[in-house]
Amino acid sequence: LCCLTYEAPHYADFKRRAPKPGETVSVPGGCGRVGGCNAVRETVQVQMEGGSLVEVALGEVVRQPQAALATGREGGPEG
Repeated sequence: LCCLTYEAPHYADFKRRAPKPGETVSVPGGCGRVGGCNAVRETVQVQMEGGSLVEVALGEVVRQPQAALATGREGGPEG
């Protein structure tokens, strides 16, 4: 077998911890949606609300609860 035999646990762990593409997250520069992930570098690419694309370490990404997202949208529980 190849090196993937040894790397598979790392990839599985990263996949478990990383947000999914399209998920809304907070990063040090603000909020945005996940565009992709890099398991080797343990980074997440985030499309920021302002349009820029940033790559941040997985440890700096904070997932946003789905209920919190709904309250920020027009027509949510507050209005």
